[in-house]
Amino acid sequence: RELFEAIRDLIKDLLYFSADACKHEEILVEILDKHLSENLDKRMQNLIKNIVRQRISIWRNASIHTRVSLPRYVSANYRVDLQTASKSINHLSVPTALVQLQIQDEEKQVGTMPIIDHVDFEMNKESLSTLLDSLSTIESFLTNFSGPGSD
Repeated sequence: RELFEAIRDLIKDLLYFSADACKHEEILVEILDKHLSENLDKRMQNLIKNIVRQRISIWRNASIHTRVSLPRYVSANYRVDLQTASKSINHLSVPTALVQLQIQDEEKQVGTMPIIDHVDFEMNKESLSTLLDSLSTIESFLTNFSGPGSD
């Protein structure tokens, strides 16, 4: 049980330690020695060290990809139509935008492709204008926050 907990703590430390630092052998050995008991057989220590060296980049990538996150924007499609049916005659022949957003959900299982969901909605000129104003405000905020020259 102690060995299992030591290995778990070792992997946890390495996952959140700088990837560049883990490429330097002396730093990696220091972290490994910190967690592995001196009473542990040297062959077992070497086996654990070799497994960790070989797998840490795979574990780090899996850790990054399995974080809880919001869905990611993939793409958007649209078309403009004229309304041909309405309860009010004033709403006939009014142009509307039919928008489809494609968003990618987070991975549910390592090694599987995340599902891409489609969100369809209709917008009139006023709601589109409001959305574009909001997006412009967000863009300005991000530009000011991140500084010039960063995308």
